[in-house]
Amino acid sequence: MWQQLKNFLRPESKKYSNCFNEPSYREISNRIHQQNWPKCQSLYLELESDQRTLVLNGIEDNPQLLQRLRRMHDHYEGEAVFMTFFGVALVCEGWQRRSYADAKYVSKQQFREFRAILAEAQSYLERAFITGGDPETLYWLIRTAKGLQDYDMAQDYWRRLQIVQPNHMAGALGMVDVLSPKWYGSQEAVLGFARSLTQSAPLGSLLYALIPAAHIEVWVEAEQAGAKNYFQQSSVIEEIELAWRLSSNYPNFQKTRISQQLHHHFAFAFAASKQAQLANIEFSKLLETPPPFKPWGYVDYKTFQGLKHHYQRGKSSQ
Repeated sequence: MWQQLKNFLRPESKKYSNCFNEPSYREISNRIHQQNWPKCQSLYLELESDQRTLVLNGIEDNPQLLQRLRRMHDHYEGEAVFMTFFGVALVCEGWQRRSYADAKYVSKQQFREFRAILAEAQSYLERAFITGGDPETLYWLIRTAKGLQDYDMAQDYWRRLQIVQPNHMAGALGMVDVLSPKWYGSQEAVLGFARSLTQSAPLGSLLYALIPAAHIEVWVEAEQAGAKNYFQQSSVIEEIELAWRLSSNYPNFQKTRISQQLHHHFAFAFAASKQAQLANIEFSKLLETPPPFKPWGYVDYKTFQGLKHHYQRGKSSQ
């Protein structure tokens, strides 16, 4: 079981990616490769919100789609769904051009190309939302604004997203990123945002994943500043465990196609706080519905070995 977990936590792993295992993603991807845009569009418009989230997230792991979309650009450039796909593909290309490395390792040329691509993506996504009103475009506009270092714009996109689809999970996690200390925010801002959304969240809601997600962002900054044992603080442990009991461990918790986002954050937080049995519960759920979302990108080899130790200890104590 540990080998399965190790495999899908590797960033390059596609076998365990929920996007790639989603039938609607595979079918739409195939239609794009066949350059059958009318069929692709009709398939996308039939999808529920969480399916659309997965389909668009899958573009990030399939850079060849942008090449295919470029070939169809002149024929479908004014259609809302096409502009959404094209804009998302550009956002992904921009981040790949920049790389996900720390800013100090990114060249000035990379930054110039990155911002130029994101500005083009923003134009397509804004036109797509005006034309079609798909909430998913606002989530990707939040990611675009983050890359363009426009905090006010990101906040505006979030407010608009709250109007058309309140408490959009991917958008909320995107704002946790924007409000984190490593971008434009602070410990108070990111924790305050997570607490405000979960304060009125229904029992069993995915939104409770924002609590461990926010603490993970604060932990990253604390670690870089040399502070240790962030996840060993009793107040942090208690808040995360309460959020877990109100969501993943709640009797009426409803799985969705994107519920693995919640399990990933709780699994990481429990492993980092050395709560082996709780981490094991969430790890087991991850094996049911992967894929490699963050925060696993924060884990170096030594930390990863530590997680393995606590996971195995949790198994042996059951």
